[in-house]
Amino acid sequence: MGTILTALALASTPSLRTYLAQKDQIAQLEAEQAEQRDVIEGKARELRNWQDPEFVRIKAREMYFVRPGEQLLRVVREPDDVVASTAPGAETPAGPWYDQLWTSIEDAG
Repeated sequence: MGTILTALALASTPSLRTYLAQKDQIAQLEAEQAEQRDVIEGKARELRNWQDPEFVRIKAREMYFVRPGEQLLRVVREPDDVVASTAPGAETPAGPWYDQLWTSIEDAG
């Protein structure tokens, strides 16, 4: 009886291994399919957005497009460090190292 059970266990091992491998593969494929469905839904949502004229108008404004007859006015604010360095009484930027070296040689006489 033990011999028969052992023979059956050995005979079913490859089939069981194949079954478990295929089950893992199916689970992996289902996960990939769910991710692809999410991507497709996102693309469909984006397409619906682009079909809305108001959304297109907003995106065009973000890219600085203007309607006929309008004039584009764009305010550019300089970073604080640039403004501080160009303020009256502020020191001028040092410049490259070789200019500083030459200046120090000239100052030394």
